[in-house]
Amino acid sequence: MPKRVVDKQSPAYNKGKVFVHGASEETGTAYQRQFRSDMMRFLHCRAAEMKPGGAIFIVSLGRLSSTRGPTEQGYIYEVYCSMFEDSLRDLIEEEMGDGEKMDNFNVPLYAATVEEFKEAVDADGSFKINQLELVMGSPPVVDDPANRGVVGRMVANYMRALFGPLVNTHIGGAMADELFIRMQRRAEIRAEELVDEMCFAHILCSLSLV
Repeated sequence: MPKRVVDKQSPAYNKGKVFVHGASEETGTAYQRQFRSDMMRFLHCRAAEMKPGGAIFIVSLGRLSSTRGPTEQGYIYEVYCSMFEDSLRDLIEEEMGDGEKMDNFNVPLYAATVEEFKEAVDADGSFKINQLELVMGSPPVVDDPANRGVVGRMVANYMRALFGPLVNTHIGGAMADELFIRMQRRAEIRAEELVDEMCFAHILCSLSLV
């Protein structure tokens, strides 16, 4: 997590938000730089473990190059992030939680473009790119797409599987339970939209050790 986004004195302070999507330009830049730094470090460490001629295959969340910048992560992120953040705001407005907990909580999730990914690989210099592309993933399987309750539970469970430990640590288990219940209700309202749009872009990359 970029330290600047939780620093109240920084222009990148992500007040009132949890994700980079829809945040300020400064926050987006902080996430972008953190991705580049982390990916370079990751590649450097993998290179140290590999034998000459070795290869690595990476699957990473991605976003379309046509997006306007780091804070435009894509439509599906807008939907998921807004439901999560709005549910957390509900709890704070109902005095079930402290507003500081939201301001100081940021999810370390960043979907890079293919160009940003390539820049990190080139800057590290340990690998050459064999293949690099962006593909759309398949929507998750829903037992009964016409059942709003089923879709809502699937969305809430999906988010909890991804971020549950982070949320529990930051706001406590009881508040986290209520947060995901609120998110499930929001997902039920948008069930038809979500079934059609629940596809995430992924970067697929094959690299060979230089």
